[in-house]
Amino acid sequence: MTRSFYEGGSPEEALELYLAGHDNLYGRMQIQTIKRAMRAVCPSFKNLKILEIGCGGGIWTEFFIKEGAKVTSIDTLSHPLQANKERNPEGTFILGDAALVKINDSFDIVFAKDVIEHIEEDDKFLANMHHHLKEGGSIVIATQNSSSLNYLVQGNYHRYVKRNKNWLGWDPTHVRFYNYSSLSKKLKKAQFRPMRWFGSYFFPYRLFSDHFGKIWESRIFCLIESSPLCLRLPLGIWGWNIGVIAQKMAKSFDKTDQYKFTPWKFLTKLDLLNWTRYAAIVKELTLLKPQRVLEAGPGEGVVKSVMEDFVMRFDTIDVNSQLSPTYEGDIRDFFSEAAGKYDSFIAADILEHIPFDDLEATLKNINAYLVPGGTALITIPHRLHYIFLMTSVFGHKPIILRFPTLKKLLGRKVYIDPYHEWEIGDGIHTVEKVENVMKNAGFKIEKCEKLPYVDFWVLRK
Repeated sequence: MTRSFYEGGSPEEALELYLAGHDNLYGRMQIQTIKRAMRAVCPSFKNLKILEIGCGGGIWTEFFIKEGAKVTSIDTLSHPLQANKERNPEGTFILGDAALVKINDSFDIVFAKDVIEHIEEDDKFLANMHHHLKEGGSIVIATQNSSSLNYLVQGNYHRYVKRNKNWLGWDPTHVRFYNYSSLSKKLKKAQFRPMRWFGSYFFPYRLFSDHFGKIWESRIFCLIESSPLCLRLPLGIWGWNIGVIAQKMAKSFDKTDQYKFTPWKFLTKLDLLNWTRYAAIVKELTLLKPQRVLEAGPGEGVVKSVMEDFVMRFDTIDVNSQLSPTYEGDIRDFFSEAAGKYDSFIAADILEHIPFDDLEATLKNINAYLVPGGTALITIPHRLHYIFLMTSVFGHKPIILRFPTLKKLLGRKVYIDPYHEWEIGDGIHTVEKVENVMKNAGFKIEKCEKLPYVDFWVLRK
């Protein structure tokens, strides 16, 4: 049986065992997958403070230091830690228990690969890591997955053939398994919000290579982890190695901080989903040719910047004074001076920020701002999974496939953006329910377009 690095009797032996344990297809693919997942969320680590848990012989310590990060590494084992210190003298090293350690510093990232399954008090560990992260910082966790093909095959073999009822993977120091559901609950309890799930080792080729030769240890069995599919739901959560990058949330989450964002803050949050939504709105405005436009929640001001030279007047409503709105206040407020003045009204991802019970009254206010026959352009998030495809085969026309989340299929609670009061597809609010409210507010639905992440309505007064 292959010895593990923590069985090394000296720093040199521990390092030799550690490096040998990673010098195989399984180890290389896991490292590659984690790097891709992290770069998707954080393209650069330069000058970031990283707290590395269970650092071992230092493969990741070396990587982060070469990327320009400032690394503090913790391990409970002295020999691997000493080997890492000699290998990466630029780092800071602490011998201790990550569930209990107290460091007089805060970090941008906590990195814990193949660690949490060794920790008895995992709730205490997550709480301590939350304490050591900066506001908005992230924890990266990679662990073994009980909802995987390898677990199904090897787990049943060890439990029912070898009669090892307590089998917990290849490492006898593991204390539990995790999966998407259990890890999600742990993170939520510790006030972390998952941003990206990822996985590797979907096909158990090591089981075959151990019995039938190294020919089975081939990248042909790593097609999923070699593709973007391993970084996306639903496939990303079915590998033997399951990982998550989760963002620290404040212990008492304050939804009102979004109303203090500067235009630059909004601009830094722009992504493909935003541009897709803005493109649909601008295209509709070019067809409608309004002369007076009123937009609620202008954010970074993309739509206004594009359209204001082509209309007589482009005004805004916002509760955030830093955005210099024409009408400062809540969208639920009624601004009598705006009544009957506008040809088009825009509310892009705004209405989900107010309680659903206030939706009808708010839509009636919007209706009152419009001239007879005026239009309201509304987008509201729809909690689904999406595949966005664009190819020359179909003349570069976007093709959007939508399918329910796993939790919705299983009848479980669907978690939504913490800044939102509700979303379509959250298990309570449906398209039909939203459209009934729109009709009750005096609108005729002219169009409902399915976009990535949102539904887009054109409503006629």
